[in-house]
Amino acid sequence: MIETASLRAYFTGLQTRIVAAVEVLEGDQGKRFRADPWHKEADQPLGGNGLTCIIEGGRIFERGGVAFSHVN
Repeated sequence: MIETASLRAYFTGLQTRIVAAVEVLEGDQGKRFRADPWHKEADQPLGGNGLTCIIEGGRIFERGGVAFSHVN
């Protein structure tokens, strides 16, 4: 059986590390990610939650995103 809590911790940690690394590349004068957490009730199609991080108009990255979704 797959241990979903461990997988979730790994992937959310990976998301955090990717966002931090890109922000370092952008530098002090660069743009930062905007975080958009979301949640859908379990009884809805694809119920669950996640976090989408978006960067726009940066020094290095014109537009990009790093997303994590945990759905049922």
